Amino acid sequence: GYATAALILLAHVIWYFAARSFLANSADAYLRNYVVLPAIGLFALTFLADLFVRSSRFSLVSKEYLSLTLFIIFSFYLSLTHNIARVLLASFILPIFASTVFLNVKITRWTFWISSLAVLLVGVKIYFSGKLDSSMLMQIFVACFMFLCSYLLAKVLIQYGHDNLRTLMFFDDKQQNMQEQLKLDPFTGLNNKKTFDDYLPRLMEECRNAQKFLSLAMIDIDHFKSVNDLYSHAMGDRVILYLSQTLQKLQNENIRAFRIGGDEFALLFKGCSTEETRKICEYLR
Repeated sequence: GYATAALILLAHVIWYFAARSFLANSADAYLRNYVVLPAIGLFALTFLADLFVRSSRFSLVSKEYLSLTLFIIFSFYLSLTHNIARVLLASFILPIFASTVFLNVKITRWTFWISSLAVLLVGVKIYFSGKLDSSMLMQIFVACFMFLCSYLLAKVLIQYGHDNLRTLMFFDDKQQNMQEQLKLDPFTGLNNKKTFDDYLPRLMEECRNAQKFLSLAMIDIDHFKSVNDLYSHAMGDRVILYLSQTLQKLQNENIRAFRIGGDEFALLFKGCSTEETRKICEYLR
């Protein structure tokens, strides 16, 4: 908003020097009406909108409406004060396209109707000033028709944005799911060794800072090789799964279970006293 107001004033200053010899108004009147007063008005409006947007008392949707209203006012000001520059009527298209940023059809529809109303008000002003000829009437009609086309195109852009957003969310969920899967042992579903290596230093630091107990239990299955040799590896897998399910039942926010490899497992106890840890481990044994 500040940048747009500055560009509007810059255009007036450039025109003042470029067309000074054939200005419709005197130099003083031009500076007063097209530079000084607009500078005060446009920057004051932008500042008020800025305060509104930065305030935490208003909803996000109301801030979106106000932001677009500010630019509609800019277009209204230009069209109202420059009857000779009829192309400025097309500037109302810009807020309509800008509304697609918010991906809300209701906001875009509202912007379309407000822009159309503003153009009709400009037409009424021109009518009462006695300058409404067939050419100007045609310009207003074409501008309104362009608004309708821009509104329909904006709806397509919003739908396209929603489709892209859904696609991005899908891939984001998929990526997060893949990252979670990489943390787990694929056979048992327990946390794997890499997760253990990453998690242990962080947990040690956390418990040290919070002055909490931290215990580590290393577990393996006695004579596991004999199980595989006597009863087959299929039976060995069943033994590992049975132990893994037992460890999973123990897991909570303070107890994490890991499969380090083969028949080796680990348990981390956060905030559990030595006696509590010993009882749990004895129960497991």
